[in-house]
Amino acid sequence: MSASVAQHLARTYGGRAREVCSLAVRTAPPGGSYVRLARGYPFLEAEVIFGVRSDWARKPEDILARRTRLAFLNKDLAVLAVPRVVELMGDELGWDEVRRAEEVKGCLDYLRQFGVPSPVEGVEAIVTDEGIKSALLKWDYTGDEGRRMTAWDAVVVSEILGSPLTEAERKEIFAVPGEDGGTDSVSRVTVSKNEFSTWWKSRRGAQSVSPLNEIGEQRMASERVQGSGTLFG
Repeated sequence: MSASVAQHLARTYGGRAREVCSLAVRTAPPGGSYVRLARGYPFLEAEVIFGVRSDWARKPEDILARRTRLAFLNKDLAVLAVPRVVELMGDELGWDEVRRAEEVKGCLDYLRQFGVPSPVEGVEAIVTDEGIKSALLKWDYTGDEGRRMTAWDAVVVSEILGSPLTEAERKEIFAVPGEDGGTDSVSRVTVSKNEFSTWWKSRRGAQSVSPLNEIGEQRMASERVQGSGTLFG
C-alpha cells in the first residue's frame, strides 16, 4: 500500500481503517493489490462498500461528493467513476438494472454542478481529434487501442466532452450496422474507440467552435491524462 493511501485511510477512518483494508484485500483481483476508485487519488473501491455497510451511504453522490470529495477535487474522474460506484453499491443494496440506470443518470445530473465547462448550457461539444483523444485517455489512461467501450463508458465520456448522450443516441451508437448502410434493431454490447469517435464527430461536429468551447479544448489538452484538481501519489 502506498504512503498516500495509508495516510488517507488513517486520517479518514482512524481506528476503523483496518476494516477498510480488510474489505480492500477481499475485493482485490487475484494476485492484485488494492483497487483505487480513481487514478491518481488515494480513494479505494473498498471505501464504497464500507460506506454502504457502515456509513449510511445510499446514493453514488454520497460517495463521490460527501465521503471521498472526489467530485470537488476532479469532476471528470468523478464522472468516470460513477458506473463503478453504482455497480458496487448496487451489489450491496440489491439494485436491479432499472434502479442502477436511474442512479447513474441521477448522479451524472448532480455532478454537472461541479466544474466548467463540461457540460455547460450554451457551450458546444468538444469535437476535435485532440479533444476526443484527451477525453478517451481520461477514460483509459493506458491508451490501449483495443479496449472497447460499453454503453455506460460512452455515456460518461460524452459528459466529459460536454454534450450528454440521449437514450436514442446511445442506442444509435450501439446498433449493429445494416447491410444497406443503416442500422439494425439489434444492439452491440461494446464499440471500439474509433467507432465512438467517428459517430461523435459526425453527430456533434459543428464547423465553428465558440470561444467558451475553445477554453474547454485548451483545458483538456493541458490536463491530458491527469485532469484537474490536486493529485495524490
